[in-house]
Amino acid sequence: VTLCLNMMPPRLQMGFAAFGELLGATFAFAISYAALLQMVHNYANSYISDTLRFLTFPFFGIESACMFIFGLELLYDTILFAIGIFNKDVANEMAKLYI
Repeated sequence: VTLCLNMMPPRLQMGFAAFGELLGATFAFAISYAALLQMVHNYANSYISDTLRFLTFPFFGIESACMFIFGLELLYDTILFAIGIFNKDVANEMAKLYI
């Protein structure tokens, strides 16, 4: 993949990278939302673990928060790659860091 990306013009590289980051952010937010729904469901039904007998909803809350933060970071990278499509300095900096 890297070999193919290196043969592309920088604007196209930034476009593909922005699309990939946006796709990743979408999945991260979807997982965060699913974990939030699971947390609410486990809290409402007072689910406990089978082995150690403790409530499981806090762990889904932690997962939801962490995936949301990860999604925000991917969204930030999406914006930087999108700026890199039109700004050569940003494109060079992002290419050094990620591609």
